[in-house]
Amino acid sequence: MISHRIVFFLAVFCIPATSDAVILDFMESITDAVANFSGTKNTEKFNSSPSSMITNREEKGPVLNLDDCLALALRDNLNLKSQGQQVISSEAMASASMRDLLPGVSVSSQRSDIINAPAGSSLAETYSTTLSVTQPIYHGGALLNTWKKSEIARDQAIMDAERQVQTLTKNVKDSWIDLLKAIRQTKEAEESLERLKEHARFAKAFFDEGKYWANDVLQAQVKIAQGEQALIEAENSVALAKSTLNVLMHRPLIAPFEAAGDLEFKSFAGNLDIFFNKALKNRKDLEKARLNVASSRLSEQTKKGSMFPQLDLTGSTAWNAQDISYNHSHPTTTVLMTATWDVWKWGKTMKEQQSLEAATEKSSLDAQALEEAVLSEVRKAYLEVKGAERKVGVLAQSIDQAKENFRVNQIRYQEKLSTANDVLTAMDLLTTTKNSHTDALSSYLKALGALELAVGIDMGELEHEKNNE
Repeated sequence: MISHRIVFFLAVFCIPATSDAVILDFMESITDAVANFSGTKNTEKFNSSPSSMITNREEKGPVLNLDDCLALALRDNLNLKSQGQQVISSEAMASASMRDLLPGVSVSSQRSDIINAPAGSSLAETYSTTLSVTQPIYHGGALLNTWKKSEIARDQAIMDAERQVQTLTKNVKDSWIDLLKAIRQTKEAEESLERLKEHARFAKAFFDEGKYWANDVLQAQVKIAQGEQALIEAENSVALAKSTLNVLMHRPLIAPFEAAGDLEFKSFAGNLDIFFNKALKNRKDLEKARLNVASSRLSEQTKKGSMFPQLDLTGSTAWNAQDISYNHSHPTTTVLMTATWDVWKWGKTMKEQQSLEAATEKSSLDAQALEEAVLSEVRKAYLEVKGAERKVGVLAQSIDQAKENFRVNQIRYQEKLSTANDVLTAMDLLTTTKNSHTDALSSYLKALGALELAVGIDMGELEHEKNNE
């Protein structure tokens, strides 16, 4: 079954003749599909155009959430539009192949002049017009099989488009996660820089009171410079992540926007066997590989059919006259049955048949190999999700411990019970732990997206199926 997204995409962007009423019907169905995919329902935002999206300050651009980014990407992404044109092309070819089974109508007209005809001869100039209708009777199944193969090619193009939608959705989600990660780490860099400045103020005050040496102040200033560099790098990461999203949404590379949202942990509960079964059922590239086998078998049947005579039935009516007005012309109607048979080609047909049989076997083996690769991909993605999930849990506990460690070392430093190195080490440990937790959380969320792509179905749909069961 074609997903809501691809149907909407094809209707709006690939079929110019689609009426507004049909497009509106598709938009109503796609609204819930995209909202369910991201785990939220925000139909008002989804149905609004990009120019009408909420803005806070004009210079910062629109405020976009993940739903908005997905909607813009599915609407404007150039690769997706290109794949849509491939679907249109395949659909047209399938329709054209079907028409080869229908009667063909042709008209021919000619004039002939006899150069050396006797003077005054009425036959010196003649006109003739012929109307013919030809119906293929039997071509060894070639015409029918060609039509079936073109329908398979059309279905494969649609599958490619659906897979393109899934891949684009994952890329948008990954880029969105990278953006939220960069924003969170920018905030942490700002907080870390503020902690360093606060420590520098303490060190300067203690130095003025004669409690500590000047190297504490100098060391704090060096750390502040390093913190400012880290903040610059974090801000650049935000800008790069926004540019990546703009490319996916086909917006200007440096078009401004504000991201609404934050990295949030999503619980994961899934059985590997269920994911295996879902992947074998839902992976569009796997389904396409199976259709390659069916297409190869049709080619075999076509080649076998070429060993038999080809029959065509033709009915024609001819008009002949001595003047262009066709006065006094008498129509002549004929019916012709034509049989064409290639009796001997020195074994060429047999060798071509052997080649097609080998191609069919190759397609079958390729499909089996792809099944194994898909299962391996699913298992790898599943293990990465489980591993990343455990890392998030461990680092979440470490943040509280790092905060407490920093607080204790601050107090000890103020009481002259520890050195500035102890405080700075605790500060670095806190910053590193927070950033590591952010890295682990973003890796976990991206691993979930990789598992969704490997299975060919998003986790929201999987949970919905479980609830229905």
